[in-house]
Amino acid sequence: MKKLRQHPFRVQWRAAFIRLPRLAPIASLRATAPEGPYPFVIKIPARAGHGHHVEVHVFIPPEPRRTETGGVGIHLDFHGGSFIMGSCVEQGPFCAKLARERGIIVLCVDYAKGPFYQFPAALQDVEDVLMAVLDTDRITKAGRILHENIEHQHPSSKKDTKAHSVTQKEGEYRIDPQYLSVSGFSSGGNLALNLATSVSQPGIDWPSKIPPGTRPILFLLFYPSLDLRALPHERKRHPKVPAPGKISKSIETILTPTYLHEEDRNHPRANPGLMSTGNLHDRARIFLVLPEYDTLAVQSEAWVKKMEDEGQADIMRVHRSPGQGHAFCNIPEKFVNEATLKEKLDTYEDMMSFWDKCLEEQIGDSGRANGHASS
Repeated sequence: MKKLRQHPFRVQWRAAFIRLPRLAPIASLRATAPEGPYPFVIKIPARAGHGHHVEVHVFIPPEPRRTETGGVGIHLDFHGGSFIMGSCVEQGPFCAKLARERGIIVLCVDYAKGPFYQFPAALQDVEDVLMAVLDTDRITKAGRILHENIEHQHPSSKKDTKAHSVTQKEGEYRIDPQYLSVSGFSSGGNLALNLATSVSQPGIDWPSKIPPGTRPILFLLFYPSLDLRALPHERKRHPKVPAPGKISKSIETILTPTYLHEEDRNHPRANPGLMSTGNLHDRARIFLVLPEYDTLAVQSEAWVKKMEDEGQADIMRVHRSPGQGHAFCNIPEKFVNEATLKEKLDTYEDMMSFWDKCLEEQIGDSGRANGHASS
């Protein structure tokens, strides 16, 4: 709250208002994700200078699927919210479903947001979590905290939203980082694509933190924001997408620049959809969800064409969702109409199919997998 009081009142009340949903407790997942599992929360130190810890919601699979090393695959998830709002609790149903059905450990990252932090703090936070995941030797404090907390946890029951602190056999939930996957929704999709991309240009040398390897890495991009040069209300929109109301527009206009300042809007890390697709990591395989009635659809379609024109279509599958709007996959199933529920389930089925196909691939010396991920 101290950082909030440093801002003008017009920022303070709007920031407080949009953060109200963050008050929803983990226990609310009993209603939105009744099958569980439910997360426990750990905090890992952010890089020097940020002065905060990154909160991570950890979903332990009830029935872990072992890799050939005896470890368990790991998935990173990033919520949406225009870098000014959003929470891990809203991602609970999706994260729990992945943990339950794929048998993997899921980490939902509550990254830094405006007006408390400024670009590129959110990206640095998710990079810090990724580096902690990759630190299986536990050399860093963040790596020790993450791996030790996960290895000594027991999956929570569907009736208990608190993780049991029961010590298990050493290594029972040992992370296998070769089986890494990432998802991002809206602004979280921006972060996810950034993790898969390197930047090397005059004045900016910012490589991807993902190491080389023989396993493809699946990036699930749900209606991502790939171009932040325009404020939300300035984007081109489908004729059937209404203009934002007065309150929404005022929130977007006043709060969004508290994270991404105007002088940073052209930074390549703010606009991963504008970078050359040749900067993508060789291990990246992309599943893109593109709703018809979404203000982000225009920039996503431009990026799809860019991927095709630059010879990257074979590493991507595009799932178009006719008649659906932004964030339709985030709405709990019990609260959507029949058409949206069907499309949501179809999207998930297509995603799982693509995921299984990627797992069959092996990265060759050229960086391309033996076999294509598309189709």
